[in-house]
Amino acid sequence: KTGTVSDLVKLNEQQSFAFNDDISSINKEIIYYRIKVIGKAGEVQYSNVLVIRLRQTKTQLSIMPNPARDNVMITLAAERDDEITIRLISDVGKTVLSQKQKVQRGNNTIQLGSLDKYSSGVYVMQVLINNELISEKLILTK
Repeated sequence: KTGTVSDLVKLNEQQSFAFNDDISSINKEIIYYRIKVIGKAGEVQYSNVLVIRLRQTKTQLSIMPNPARDNVMITLAAERDDEITIRLISDVGKTVLSQKQKVQRGNNTIQLGSLDKYSSGVYVMQVLINNELISEKLILTK
């Protein structure tokens, strides 16, 4: 129950109601809402069900500097101690770098060096962490 309106409302006419619902503690992907109307004689009617799909919180990935020449720092948060996979993919889809890295629960900073051996261009940095694949663009310059 999110709210109650005790004023008289006309059935079968469009009405406008607003309530705030604190969903911060809900860990479901989908929330269902409907309006229950109780008439004077006790009769009950329900509105159509409204389905709300919540965005899943994606792991934030930061690459600095970007554009880069030789070294980059990757900053990310891990839900638990884990091993992640980092891949650098060229603009033609070729994986030019693939490495595993141990991370600890919480914020992590990982340094990648020796990027100057790759040609200038736009790459995709992929990180597999917390069972999700995160992709960010990385520009390498000479």
